[in-house]
Amino acid sequence: MPDPFLIQPKRADDTDAVQALFALCVSTAQWLPDASRAKTTFADVSEGETIWLARAASSHDASQALLAFVSVQTETPYIHHLYVHPTARGQGLGGALLESLQSWLPSPWHLKCVRANHAAMAFYQAQGWIEVGTGASDDGAYVLLQWTPQETRP
Repeated sequence: MPDPFLIQPKRADDTDAVQALFALCVSTAQWLPDASRAKTTFADVSEGETIWLARAASSHDASQALLAFVSVQTETPYIHHLYVHPTARGQGLGGALLESLQSWLPSPWHLKCVRANHAAMAFYQAQGWIEVGTGASDDGAYVLLQWTPQETRP
């Protein structure tokens, strides 16, 4: 796990840091088609969503401290985006962000994961997400995943 980190709601002054992390992650996602990697404006794909951040607890500069974020459509509830900075992957940040949602986001949760994103598929399966459907989009074939708390699983 990285140095201690904080999970908190996005603030107005976090917008540039979230945009920068989104652009970095999307533009370098080799599993995405070229046209999808060119769509790097976060505001265009997240309107109305609730965003929570994981940031380094020791940093005083919010733009330098952003390690990961999750973006949620609360009405459904649907996890629309989960991105972790490439240098912070594999350190528990994605799981911690998802765990933080349990206190306020009713389950079951859903998300779509592009099948070619093998690392994300492995991550979600390890977190207890199950496949409930499939489909296709401009980003490629995807799997619809669902998560429920362990105590309510069959």
